[in-house]
Amino acid sequence: MSKSIEALYSLTYEEREAIMNGHASVVNIDTIVIKPAANTNMMTYRTGGLQNLTAPEIINILGMKPNIKDDEDKVVNSWQFTINGNPCAIWDYRGSHLNQMWSVYDPSNGLCEIFSKEHFQKGW
Repeated sequence: MSKSIEALYSLTYEEREAIMNGHASVVNIDTIVIKPAANTNMMTYRTGGLQNLTAPEIINILGMKPNIKDDEDKVVNSWQFTINGNPCAIWDYRGSHLNQMWSVYDPSNGLCEIFSKEHFQKGW
């Protein structure tokens, strides 16, 4: 199963109005495809983080529940997936989800396309 997210938020007000009123015939909208990882044993490491998000909000954005059984003493929620074929992961570590903080593996910078800048942080 995959979920496509159309980046309508990137359209200007005028572009949206033109579409709604039938004045725009063609609008180029990038599509982002998120799929659960086929290989759930992929090796990940922290490349950045997400902040000020709850697990239900991440589930809503990704279109899937946590899909990885991780070290139950350290991790409660863990997702592995691809964004347009590139591997990504999100997980909490030692209760970080209680503070709405998440570790991410995102070597191709795909997460910045689906999470707003206010939530996404690159690097450590």
